[in-house]
Amino acid sequence: MIADLYAAGPDKDLAASTYAKVGTKDAFRKAGDLYFNKGDYTKAVEFYAQGGVMDGFLKYANELKKAGKTEMANVVYGVVADSFIKQGKPEDVTQFAVQAEKDMNYELASSLYYKLNQKNLAKKYAAYVAMKDMNFMKAKDTFESIGNTDICNEINLNVQALTNLQQNFLVLNEIRANVPKVGLVEDPTTKKLEYDKRDIVLRDQYYNNPVNIKNISDAITKVSLDYQKLKGSQDLKQMVRQSFMQFNPIKNVLDVNTFARKVAPAQVTPSMVVF
Repeated sequence: MIADLYAAGPDKDLAASTYAKVGTKDAFRKAGDLYFNKGDYTKAVEFYAQGGVMDGFLKYANELKKAGKTEMANVVYGVVADSFIKQGKPEDVTQFAVQAEKDMNYELASSLYYKLNQKNLAKKYAAYVAMKDMNFMKAKDTFESIGNTDICNEINLNVQALTNLQQNFLVLNEIRANVPKVGLVEDPTTKKLEYDKRDIVLRDQYYNNPVNIKNISDAITKVSLDYQKLKGSQDLKQMVRQSFMQFNPIKNVLDVNTFARKVAPAQVTPSMVVF
């Protein structure tokens, strides 16, 4: 009752610490929710963890997913999945896995299916993860282990084109790694973190440099040309497209369904090549 009174007032820290003294799962949930509702997810998770409040963890994972922090979200979904399996609720974990498939979050789908002991599905999405990194030979070995000979035959048929595309993937990764990074600095007056203006200037200079624009555009052209050499069904082609769709310039310059250029080299603008 006292914690509820504090929660209705301005001192949320006092309210949360009072809930913690109660020590029940519901009390820890209320303490976590106080921080979650004001966007302090770190403190929220601290209280959710003390009370084993899995629905709180799930809310946090969903927020991370919305923010595009996929790797962090996957870790939290894994924690929730482990808890649900121990509670005898594998059907809830299956729902997570199916949604991960729809989201093309193959890392999470594979991990969850391993937890559910559905090894063929786990290996299938592990192969998708390998293809996402253009590690097509590793993908082939994994597909082979679950008897998917059709896709293995297609990979064998397209080794040269896939090798070229793998090299293109590495080139784009290297270009992306060389783009000036924008860090955070503390404003001396407000003490708040903000983007470093000097880094922003360097980044803008990079993307406005015609040489850099041409290098990125040429790399995209190479992807388009090598992709057109792929033979066989749409399954392999779709996996390759998903791999390269990780690069924003690909989505801006190529048609996402055919990978044909939709923007001529002379018409490429700095905004189109931003990773």
